[in-house]
Amino acid sequence: MRRRRFSKIAGPGEPPNVTATRTGSGGLGLQVFEYAGLATLNPLDQAATGTAGNSLDRGNGAFACGPITTSQANELLIAGVAHHADAATNVNDAWDGSFGELLDLNDTTNDVLVGSAALVVTTIGTFATGSTLQGGAGSGATRCQTAAFRAAP
Repeated sequence: MRRRRFSKIAGPGEPPNVTATRTGSGGLGLQVFEYAGLATLNPLDQAATGTAGNSLDRGNGAFACGPITTSQANELLIAGVAHHADAATNVNDAWDGSFGELLDLNDTTNDVLVGSAALVVTTIGTFATGSTLQGGAGSGATRCQTAAFRAAP
């Protein structure tokens, strides 16, 4: 299962719809979020991987995202997890480190679970999060990443 992280600064005249195209086969999960107040030049401050490629229990496997160290105050941190799931697997809503859950979803084949959480920090520091999987059975490969985005000056 290949995972990629994308971010884009949309211009004022861009349409509100997002289209993603890929080649190949396998499960696919995509989450798109819109935020105002981010830097338009070099918005990505840092990115870090936590749990990567581990085969975690779908019913109670813990995963970690980060840690990530910000370079300035007032940054938006987004953590995303991708997991080779089954139909009953989801992410526990209680993420660590004061991150608030944004969304979890399974692709239409229940092959990939994608979950995310966010936190706005007001100070420079090192931040991490994580949660546990729940509701499934067996195990599947997992990867979690965190990205920090700079605020507009």
